[in-house]
Amino acid sequence: MSSHTEIMKLEAEFWQAMADQRPEQAAALLAAEAVSVAMFGIHHFSPGEYLSMAQTGPAKLTFFEFSNEKVIFPITDVAVATDEVKQIFEMDGKSHEMICFDTTTWVRNNGRWLAAAHTETQKPNQAVRKHEKQAFRRPETFARPNLRRTRAGGCAEPSIALLASPISPNNKFYNKSNI
Repeated sequence: MSSHTEIMKLEAEFWQAMADQRPEQAAALLAAEAVSVAMFGIHHFSPGEYLSMAQTGPAKLTFFEFSNEKVIFPITDVAVATDEVKQIFEMDGKSHEMICFDTTTWVRNNGRWLAAAHTETQKPNQAVRKHEKQAFRRPETFARPNLRRTRAGGCAEPSIALLASPISPNNKFYNKSNI
């Protein structure tokens, strides 16, 4: 039987491979067909496609820290890891920090755990949440010119998982129609 510790160790190995700029190691932890779901949309990719993208991505993860981790095993060979991750990354010479809620589904194939699906949602800014609640009570305040949001309603701040995944706008797999 697999454990919470074993799955979170794999999760950390994947993130550490990104931080160490070792995309081959991260790609080796992916299922033959993987999927990522985040603010830029849904994207299916192979380990080779991930490797190609990761080698040309615009961001570099410099720090990550998991909290609120939980792993469930809905069936013997499937594990779903959830966590809150603080991530710091560099892009265009600037450091960015954000906290996201992540889910990774790991599947066991021939005794080996592989990441098959990953989702990431940026934790809302508390100031934005308070303002949105006020806007809900007072409809005339719905025009919020100071809030940076994407057309799809997601957060405008880039996510390292998105920048290090095949759905980044700076790689050939990106499709603007997803925004």
